[in-house]
Amino acid sequence: MFALWPAAAVARLADALGVADRFPGAAFFAQGGGEIGNNKANFRALAAAAEVPILPGRVCRSRAEAIEATGALLQTSGSGAVVVKQAHNGAEVGNQLLVRDADMPVDHVGARHLHHLAPGPDGITAYWADRWSWASGEGRWPVVIEEFAPGADAVYSEHHAADEGTRPTEMGRLLYVGRRLSHQVVPLDGVDEQVRAALLDGGTRLAEAYRALGYRGHLSADALLLPGKRVVFTEVNAQVSGSLHIYQSIAHGIVDVTRSPRRQVVE
Repeated sequence: MFALWPAAAVARLADALGVADRFPGAAFFAQGGGEIGNNKANFRALAAAAEVPILPGRVCRSRAEAIEATGALLQTSGSGAVVVKQAHNGAEVGNQLLVRDADMPVDHVGARHLHHLAPGPDGITAYWADRWSWASGEGRWPVVIEEFAPGADAVYSEHHAADEGTRPTEMGRLLYVGRRLSHQVVPLDGVDEQVRAALLDGGTRLAEAYRALGYRGHLSADALLLPGKRVVFTEVNAQVSGSLHIYQSIAHGIVDVTRSPRRQVVE
């Protein structure tokens, strides 16, 4: 039994059909484990525990905390910008970029919403008065605020978590145009072995952390490659991602990217 999304309803269906033993992680998913694994606030805590590098940021559970965290991060951030992330929402729909410099290049990043902050603390307070409800899902979820990394490249390391352990499945690159996902390339190109090793190591640590929670199945550890070849992780999608069919079925099953001459798949 294979779930594209690890909902509790799938675990209940497996149980009703008498095939729960064919659905890895069924007990975890039946108790809402899919929400635990696909929560960006939980990700920051798990990444910190696994000693995986992440961007400076905070998990906020109130509007007052969000105001304070935004001001502190803007003060210490070299870019003068931060990203606000909903705990739940994918494909950059749940991200908003807050910038003070209207001329800052931002088209290459994944953020559906863009907001130009008014100067001073009043601009921050006014923003959160308007957007806390959106960011927190009417107060249901915590909100992630993290430093914006200009000039970074979006990459990922995908893994599979099973009862016996985890294994890497593929690494790739994501490219954005107008802050929307434009295309992706597999396998990962244009990086040296130092970057590849850092991406694989961080992805593996995260996969093992999520496996220890009880998660079973495919997951994607998303990361940024910063200028200077430093890799930092931004979130884990503990689900079947939109990349799985591209590398599993097409790149490996049809194109065979391991053969010579070198080839890649672009979507």
